[in-house]
Amino acid sequence: MTPFKQIFAQLLAPHLPELSVEEIINLIEVPPQGLGADLAFPCFSLAKTRGQSPVQISGDIANTIQKTPNTNQNTTSKGPYINISFDPLFVIEKIKEFNTHNSTLSTPKGLVLIESPSPNTNKPLHLGHVRNMVLGNVLARSMTHEGYDIQKVEVVNDRGIHICKSMLAYKLWGNNAEPDKKSDHYVGDWYVRYASEEEKNPELKEQAQSMLRDREDGDPEVRALWKKMNKRAIDGIRETYTRYGTHIDDATFESDVYQDGKEVAEQGLAKGVFVRDPKGNIALPLPINKEETSYFVVLRSDGTTLYATQDLALVDKRFKTYHMDKMVYVVGNEQDDYFRALFKCFKALDYPFASQCHHLSYGMIELPNGKMKSRTGNVIDADNLIEELHQESVEEITRRNPDLDERTAHERAEKIALGAINFFMIKTDPAKGFVFDPAESLSFEGETGPYIQYTYARIGSIITKVKELGTNNQNEKKLETNNQDEKELETTKQLYFHLGSQDEIISKSNTEYKPSTLARYTLDLCQMINSFYQQYHIINPGDLSLTQTRGQVLQDVHTTLGNMMNILGIPRIDTM
Repeated sequence: MTPFKQIFAQLLAPHLPELSVEEIINLIEVPPQGLGADLAFPCFSLAKTRGQSPVQISGDIANTIQKTPNTNQNTTSKGPYINISFDPLFVIEKIKEFNTHNSTLSTPKGLVLIESPSPNTNKPLHLGHVRNMVLGNVLARSMTHEGYDIQKVEVVNDRGIHICKSMLAYKLWGNNAEPDKKSDHYVGDWYVRYASEEEKNPELKEQAQSMLRDREDGDPEVRALWKKMNKRAIDGIRETYTRYGTHIDDATFESDVYQDGKEVAEQGLAKGVFVRDPKGNIALPLPINKEETSYFVVLRSDGTTLYATQDLALVDKRFKTYHMDKMVYVVGNEQDDYFRALFKCFKALDYPFASQCHHLSYGMIELPNGKMKSRTGNVIDADNLIEELHQESVEEITRRNPDLDERTAHERAEKIALGAINFFMIKTDPAKGFVFDPAESLSFEGETGPYIQYTYARIGSIITKVKELGTNNQNEKKLETNNQDEKELETTKQLYFHLGSQDEIISKSNTEYKPSTLARYTLDLCQMINSFYQQYHIINPGDLSLTQTRGQVLQDVHTTLGNMMNILGIPRIDTM
């Protein structure tokens, strides 16, 4: 929370005895720009208890608040709102002081486990996995900033019929060959081959099912093939993780835990938490109304397992290992119903962490020509995506800087490609789907990662020029504003208000599990500072004091922008 809500609340508190300071803070709003107010307090909630109109209440209170020397604030009423406007110099110095002591919100807040991206071992990662990775990575970094201890975990789905399909195709037509490409793509090709062959020969379904039974029964030959194909897939996927900056602290394999879930299901049945549904499955009853009940199956009647079987055991195992305070699952919104039911299972089993589990649900991504279908190969996979954007970035960099050496061009291109992908994945509300357009994501204009990188580089370049004039002291704490006119002072104040809200925005994003809030904040900051240095010439050789003032503004924005880029996974670039 910025200090200004606290200051405003303390000014209001003597006039609002029916509310605590915390309640006042929670009611304070940030009004739209152009109203001449920095903060506003709505008086609607006071009307009933006071027997007065909100307009009368706001006017009476505003007229009684005295201006204090240290804040030099102006308190007025407008309709049902009490508005406050602070002196620009007070705002700027207060924010600089606040940010100096709050560079990170380091107060320990507990341990959070974030499960992401949990791939299957029958194909390479696709565009949906990329969004999953980016959401998980940004959430991990933003919660770390707020003071949480984070463990990134995943469950690798390394068993099931989908795994056996790629295994069977390799066995029938692979001739025991070694991969001739990145190993997870090699495995994925056999999965696509199976789909193609099954259309011509439906009997392959039974062969795949037979292979699955043999694997479960421990057949040595099938087990050996399963280990070989899984290792190839996992090795390739780990390479993709590295390129996308994804780190996993603890990976659990489905094959190691699915049997444990059977015991949890049986124990739940014995305790009366679960029941036998009409088909004989062990399930959690979910009443629809007085006459109807649906069932969430946790173990099939024949003893075979589902995802729920392993999740019941795995989350309990994780709690015994980590004693986490929160558990976040980053999974697509097609699993919304599943997680609602799963969390009800946790609660019914009296798991102590049940109320602290959250599903970060996200919408699906479509290509310009429709939805992705990995079964047929109509998909942008993660590796090809970043490589395509990398190569396009190299071409653009080389065009702009023909004398740049090849190594530097490729290093810069990789940062631009990663920034483009990460920002495009994070800027949309997670609950919504969107169409991914690679060309749009690379644009240096609009709401893109490269636009943010360009802004950061541009600001850095101007700061360097200010330093060359010998007028900018990075350790300068007091910002002189006497040489700025009233309009520039107000613009500067609004910039610092935005800078000062960084931690509040991060906390809000974490509470709502909505990283897109951080993307919006960062874009707004870029737009504000671009407008500032276009409107006010930073370098003024005839007025070194003014140059220093404006240069310090850029320096403070540059620092905050760099911090936000780190959280969003947008690599910093000093020269574009």
